[in-house]
Amino acid sequence: SPPPSLSPPPSPSPPSPPPQHHDITLQQVQELADFFKSEHNLTLSAWGLPKEPQVYPPKASYDASVLPALDASQGVAFKEIRANPAIANKDNMMVLSMWQKAKKTGEMPQPVKSTLDMKLTELLAEKGGMDIAGRKLLLVDGMQLTNADGLDVEYPSVYLKV
Repeated sequence: SPPPSLSPPPSPSPPSPPPQHHDITLQQVQELADFFKSEHNLTLSAWGLPKEPQVYPPKASYDASVLPALDASQGVAFKEIRANPAIANKDNMMVLSMWQKAKKTGEMPQPVKSTLDMKLTELLAEKGGMDIAGRKLLLVDGMQLTNADGLDVEYPSVYLKV
């Protein structure tokens, strides 16, 4: 019987491309949202963390400037709240609750820092419960990204280099 013919070994398959890596500096949530939009045409439609389920879009924050006079009746106060263009309709009950608490305690509410005004590392530590001391990479999890068609997209892990 004839000897087996020798054939060259199959050529190796090309290596997989490395995951896309961006070495950029992002400090705040809006910069992160802008990055996904400009670099990948993705919209950050929602982001939540364990201690703050609504990081993005941020919740509205109101201070004492929108509250009716504390000597007003609750009915009058609610009418004023509903008529105030600075208060979104969906937030009327929240502002009324703030007014009720201020009326009861005599203390005006302190403004709450918006998640848009916080650094990403501050958010991940305070609202995400992440221990960031000595870390070089932080996993940014809990984001919902949508494409140009408005469909949710899956994405690889996103890490923030600190």
